[in-house]
Amino acid sequence: KPLRHEAQYVVAVRRLRSQATGDIITPAPGFQKFLDGKGDALRQRVYDEKIFPTVEALGWKKEEVQVAWDFWTGSFRGGAGRTVHMITDALARLEGGDNDPSFSIDEVEEESCPTPDDKTGARGPEEAYGAAKWGVPRKVWGTVRVPSYTTSPGPGFGLSRVFAGGVPIYSGEVEVRFVVSLPCAVLEQGAKGILQFGHGLLAHRGESLQGYVVEVAENSRMAVLALDWTGMS
Repeated sequence: KPLRHEAQYVVAVRRLRSQATGDIITPAPGFQKFLDGKGDALRQRVYDEKIFPTVEALGWKKEEVQVAWDFWTGSFRGGAGRTVHMITDALARLEGGDNDPSFSIDEVEEESCPTPDDKTGARGPEEAYGAAKWGVPRKVWGTVRVPSYTTSPGPGFGLSRVFAGGVPIYSGEVEVRFVVSLPCAVLEQGAKGILQFGHGLLAHRGESLQGYVVEVAENSRMAVLALDWTGMS
C-alpha cells in the first residue's frame, strides 16, 4: 500500500535479538537518552508527543522499544506531481499530426543474423551465447527534438518555473540523441512492442546494445529505444 502524501509516519523496532547470542539487543546510548527523557530538547518533544504515544497506542511498552523514529512524506505537487505534469504536457504537445516530433537519422548499422542451419546460431546448441546465438541487431542512430522544461539545455540547469515551488513550464524544444535497436527476431517476425531502456550514471544510449539487453529483446521480440539522459551521461 503506498504511503500517503504529506503524512507523518512512525517506525519502531522491538524484540530484536543478536544472531550470535540470541539475547535481546539493548538500545544504543543515543536512543536510550530519549527513552529516559534526557535527549535533545527539540527531538525529545517529538518522541514524547508523537513517537512514544503512537507506539503505546499499538499496545507496546515504551521500555521494550529498541529504536524508533518518525518521518514525513513529501507532497504530490512537490514530488511526483512535477514529473506527471511534464509528461502530460509533453504528450499533449506531441499528439496530433501537426505536432509530431522532428527527427533525423545519422547512421544505420546493418544487422548480422544467424541462419536456421547455423550450428552456433539462435537455433543451435544451448551453449551458444551472445552474438553467435542472437546475432547482431540493426542499429539506427539519430536525434529527435522534444519539449524541454529546464531553463537551458544540458546538465546543470534547473526546472523552468514561474514561481518557487510551481510546476515546470515548457521552455521550448531540445535536441536529444537516440538509438533504436532492432534485433533479428523483430526483423524476421515483426515487433511485439517497444522496450524503453534507461542507462545508468555516466553511461549513454549505447548501453542498450549490451548483450543482456539484446537477449531480452530477442526473447520478447521487442525493439529497443534508448536516449542520452541529461545529467546521467
